[in-house]
Amino acid sequence: MLNNSSPSIAADPQGSFVVAMQDWQHSLWVYWGNTNTAGNTGLGMAGGTSPSVAFNSKGVYLAAFQANTGALWYFRSSDNSATNTGDGMAAGTSPSIGWSSHPETFMIAFQDWQTHLWLYSSAIASAANTMLGMKAGTSPSLAVR
Repeated sequence: MLNNSSPSIAADPQGSFVVAMQDWQHSLWVYWGNTNTAGNTGLGMAGGTSPSVAFNSKGVYLAAFQANTGALWYFRSSDNSATNTGDGMAAGTSPSIGWSSHPETFMIAFQDWQTHLWLYSSAIASAANTMLGMKAGTSPSLAVR
């Protein structure tokens, strides 16, 4: 793992878990508890940031992260795809992701480059500025029900 980054862990509905982390070469890696294996997604992360991972009720996980371009991205396990949301993040900050149980949508909270709290919603495939200020260099935490 890279210094100044933290792993994120999530339990899956079948009783195992997954860990998302940034390696020393600034790549997003995933560790699967059910198989005791890890894999490099090949996706570049901004140095000193941390991913956030969450499962839905069907066993699909998403890992949200700040890419090495400074944009918010997420990785989806069901098809090993990555999506660039196009939303810029403040340097040195990390997103937080959570699934909504009904319908199966997710949200990602993050700090933008103007130190505002933004919320990305998969329901509309877009982010909205909450106009709430954040202290520079801090990261939000999100809980979704």
